[in-house]
Amino acid sequence: MSEVHAFYKQDGYLNKRQLLRIFSLFCRTNHVYGCFFDRDGEEKAQMFDDRQIRDCFEAALPEQEKARLLSSFRDFDTENVVEAEVDPPFLIRGVALRSEDERLQGIFLLYAVDGPLVQRPLPVGMRMTDQMSFEISTEFLDQIAMDYFREKSRSQELSGQLEEKDEAEGKLRSLAKQSSLLADFLRFLDSEDDFGGVAGQILSATGEFLGVDSVFLLGSLRGKRRSTLAENALIAPLYEWNGLDGEPISATFGKRTKEEIPFFNGRSYTFSSDSIMPEQFRKFFKELSIDAGIFLPIYVHDEISMYLGFIQRNEEKRWSVEEIRFAGAVRRVVQSVLSRRTTRNSLASTYSALDACLEGTICGIFVFDPVMKKGLFENNRFTESFVDPADRAFFERSVMAEDSDRQGTQKEFFADNAGKWFAYTLSEICWVDDGP
Repeated sequence: MSEVHAFYKQDGYLNKRQLLRIFSLFCRTNHVYGCFFDRDGEEKAQMFDDRQIRDCFEAALPEQEKARLLSSFRDFDTENVVEAEVDPPFLIRGVALRSEDERLQGIFLLYAVDGPLVQRPLPVGMRMTDQMSFEISTEFLDQIAMDYFREKSRSQELSGQLEEKDEAEGKLRSLAKQSSLLADFLRFLDSEDDFGGVAGQILSATGEFLGVDSVFLLGSLRGKRRSTLAENALIAPLYEWNGLDGEPISATFGKRTKEEIPFFNGRSYTFSSDSIMPEQFRKFFKELSIDAGIFLPIYVHDEISMYLGFIQRNEEKRWSVEEIRFAGAVRRVVQSVLSRRTTRNSLASTYSALDACLEGTICGIFVFDPVMKKGLFENNRFTESFVDPADRAFFERSVMAEDSDRQGTQKEFFADNAGKWFAYTLSEICWVDDGP
């Protein structure tokens, strides 16, 4: 019996020994820990190095939150990944293991430590990762590992039926393509390109892969004191990939208010052609000739920033589970790219404001490295005060020779060539990035 086929026993039940071996290897290679629970929430195995590490995670995940997390998984649900509400630096998520007919077979709980956020001692040797790596690990476990074995087992069982086998292989190729696209999208997190260019590339690749008519981003036009979700906020198209000839559909949203766009309320919506939908959506779809749509909110700093939409027009469409998951993954990438750029721009503005403050002060400021004995920064006021090179050189040598225990005391310095007295005070500082 092949390794893949051994993953499922002939009676339909999971070969848990093989499964747990794979899960254990997954945890070690991805710097995480885990537990496996059956469909009833009973723990069957755990992957912790020692009791101290397990106790650390159990303290971070209260029993009530753990029970809520496990009870979130049910048969036939499309949501396969649920995140626990825990305090940093801990990261905990549940990943569902389902059979071919989408019935729940078990639950993996992944435990991780976000290394950059650790502020207190943790058990020695504890594995650490970061937020982005943890997200990639859960995506891999959900979209690759489980689907791979499921589709491989189906291919083995249906090897005599060529049409069914081709369909299964097609799904595997689709999953591989999804993974490749997501990997390409994640590279944009560190890209220096503007958000518009990055968004355009992501929307274009996504639209072509899904074969839909339109993929777009919508935002709201609002003043500084107006909320994105205000009823009278005007909706405007930001970026769109259009797979049809003619006017992009997002252009028809322009100058409409939030009240006229039924999905712009902070919730996620998925409607296939045969879906039963609220009356406001039915009218909206009919007016714009929309047959199917997925609408997902994008948040920045816990506030809704825009909406990502996928639309099929003039042709019936039933969204598959894989397409819905992929759309959700694309949303998370776009949200991460936007959040990073927002944070980067905020830091740039902060540094610019700080620089303006330092230049605008009435006193001179000189920053130096006491170990390397070299200057790191000076404002214009300091430069203008020490025009004479000899005065400046003597002052720098004097202050760099000061004892650290004399910091905070006001002292005086006489510049011989300038014929001036200067009062100065030394203070130790730390750079925000731990270096000059």
